[in-house]
Amino acid sequence: MTIREAIGKGSIKLKMKNIDSPKLKARMLMQFMLGKTRQYILVYDETNLSKSQEEQYFKNIEKLVQGIPLQHITNQQEFMKMNFYVNKNVLIPRQDTETLVEEVIRNSKKNQCKKNTRPRYRKRSNCHITCQIHRKKPNNSNRHKQ
Repeated sequence: MTIREAIGKGSIKLKMKNIDSPKLKARMLMQFMLGKTRQYILVYDETNLSKSQEEQYFKNIEKLVQGIPLQHITNQQEFMKMNFYVNKNVLIPRQDTETLVEEVIRNSKKNQCKKNTRPRYRKRSNCHITCQIHRKKPNNSNRHKQ
């Protein structure tokens, strides 16, 4: 089975189970499984998969059908141009979370927060939010200088 055929079958299976963005998710699973870019998948879509690659791909498609988020299968999520490792114990950041972080950053620049003030968080799952706020906070590079 070729890459294109596998993605097509995976996409159909996801669509039949009413999974959002079936073509995109089917392609992203293939990228993840092969460790290749989107461009590679498009250019080399006639490449044959090995039996083990085929099996692994359709196991991952089945995980999506069972309701496991794509990010938990691939263990990665981009958030504000940074990649984060995620698993079943981590909340997956959404677009509105990025908007919230951007607003906090804008307000902290406006109000010029104290140099040593750092956002607080209670769970490791919020680390991606804290990383971004702290990274983009004004005067952050001078924080340790006195």
